[in-house]
Amino acid sequence: VMTVHGAKGLEAPVVILPDTMKQARLGGNAAPRLVAAGEVAGRGAVLWLGPREEDDRRAAEAREAAAARERAEADRLLYVALTRAEDWLILCGAERKSGPEGLWYGRLAEAMARCGGVEATGPDGMTVLRLGETAQATEALSPPSVKRPTAPAWIAPARHEERAQRLSPSTLIEGRSAEAPRPGAGRDKAAALAHGRAVHCLLERLGDHPPEQRPVLAERLLLAQMPELAASQRAEAWAEAEAVFAAPFAKAVFGPNSQAEVPIALDLPGLAGQRLLGRIDRLVVTADHVTVIDFKTDAIPPADPAQVEPAYLAQIGAYALALASIYPGRTIVSALLWTATPAMMALPPAPIRAALVRAGIAATGDCLT
Repeated sequence: VMTVHGAKGLEAPVVILPDTMKQARLGGNAAPRLVAAGEVAGRGAVLWLGPREEDDRRAAEAREAAAARERAEADRLLYVALTRAEDWLILCGAERKSGPEGLWYGRLAEAMARCGGVEATGPDGMTVLRLGETAQATEALSPPSVKRPTAPAWIAPARHEERAQRLSPSTLIEGRSAEAPRPGAGRDKAAALAHGRAVHCLLERLGDHPPEQRPVLAERLLLAQMPELAASQRAEAWAEAEAVFAAPFAKAVFGPNSQAEVPIALDLPGLAGQRLLGRIDRLVVTADHVTVIDFKTDAIPPADPAQVEPAYLAQIGAYALALASIYPGRTIVSALLWTATPAMMALPPAPIRAALVRAGIAATGDCLT
């Protein structure tokens, strides 16, 4: 039993191809994004394709040429698969009863008919097309009746695999899941979210670049990542990020011991069957301390930790629990970086523990410091 893509280099007396109901292309259902576009001004050009309805003439031609190359390669793969059988080649389609044009199954059925395939009775009385030396025979294709052996007692269906439910750190406590504006902040929710994404993007990408290069890079980055932003919005985001880079704490936050956008996963104590998956904005690791920093772009930051949103506290507390298991023996420090001020706020363990308990997470040990 072979798939079309896995048939290279293989051969067998009887070959069954069960995946002929797939689209005859290599990239699945997703269209290619990066495609060759011939020559422009004497040099080879490459296009990044957006939605099909936005194609101009050159993009449409490049998209069709890429699709034609994929179809040709798919035909070559199918040819290899069709030549792997020494005696019997059995073509069937699984998962669908019908599908769009271009599926391998329809093309193979048409080829069978053109080559003189005749109908015969197959297993379970189904009607099949047969092509070969005995194509005109009327006998059924079912194998001779044989007594099937009884399966041993140790053979049993595999137990269903239970997979952990995935949780986002920002949704451990219901509330402001995003950094929505407080009263008097001067931005509506959509503008606040866009501003927050822009500032996060700049702080994530530009921390490792020399200060003199950052203004130009910031403009290029926001134009590429968030082209919907107006020039004034890009300027506001850069001004806020620039102030963070110039703050006294920036050397430690963006220094050589720091990492940006660190992915993390943790099975949370007290939440059986649920797994936390998130990304830490900034992580600073030294020989005896691990500092987890979360950027917050609230327009009006709270004055002290007692006023911090419980959702924020639960989020960074979950990060601290994960880091304590990764770096045993080191002190875990939790901090929020308020970009609007800018200010770095170290968080004491008591409110973090309270927020974790509220979220149903058992915060044990002394890792929350």
